[in-house]
Amino acid sequence: MSQMNLFGPDDPDNFDYRIRFFEAIRKYPRSHLLTADDPVKVVGLPPGDHNQLGRLMREAGDMGLIELTDQYTTSTRPDRHGGIQRVWRKL
Repeated sequence: MSQMNLFGPDDPDNFDYRIRFFEAIRKYPRSHLLTADDPVKVVGLPPGDHNQLGRLMREAGDMGLIELTDQYTTSTRPDRHGGIQRVWRKL
């Protein structure tokens, strides 16, 4: 059974969202602390599964855009009901 590619050219909406999400992160100044809520404020929620946000933040980390800190905070998005989020630092 093949796994669906959430970010590939087979799904232009998610591919476009991914590009916009990373561009939003790139615009933050160096050393800025951010959570997944921050780029979402700029580009909105992704189409489909919102669980993509954690994966996108990890991918941004793998790309060298951000790094994990040892901090956590609560989400400011009403649909997250104050859920815990990792805090990242812009590189």
